[in-house]
Order: sequence, then structure tokens, then C-alpha cells
Amino acid sequence: MEKAESAFDGTPTNWVIEPRNIARGNIARSIFYMAHEYDLPIEERLVPLLKAWNKADRVSADERRRNDLIEDLQGTRNPYIDNPALADSEW
Repeated sequence: MEKAESAFDGTPTNWVIEPRNIARGNIARSIFYMAHEYDLPIEERLVPLLKAWNKADRVSADERRRNDLIEDLQGTRNPYIDNPALADSEW
């Protein structure tokens, strides 16, 4: 985590705590997956930020390997790891 200047109007301070750059895409893809799989809402103002994180922090070999292991264990995959462009077409 790191301290960053807030990108949103109306926050109580000018600062927020965000994940480090290296983890932002992983977190964005996890949020998109959870919202899609469990029909959970994502606050509308966060969608552009999550999309930017998804693009800036590309899927790593470790993330792909973890997705493969999860499929082996529970039979499901995160499609946002397999195809990160889904974030733009679905959100």
C-alpha cells in the first residue's frame, strides 16, 4: 500500500491509500471477477480507475499460474485474467 493523491472530488482529504503499482491490475481483475460472478455492484466512479489499473499492470505469469491452480482446485477461472480486455467490453 502507498499514500497517493486522491483522484476523486469530495474525498475528506486530498490523500488516499492505494495498492502499489505492481498489485493494482491484480486487484482490479479480482474486483471485476467478484462483481461479475456474484452480481455485486462496483461504485460507478471507481470503474474508470479499475480499468486504468487493469491496463497499466498487465497479467503476470504468476497471476496466470494462480488462475490455473484455482481452476484445478475448484473448476472456475477468472476470465479477466484470461482476457483482460473483458473489463472494457463489460464495464
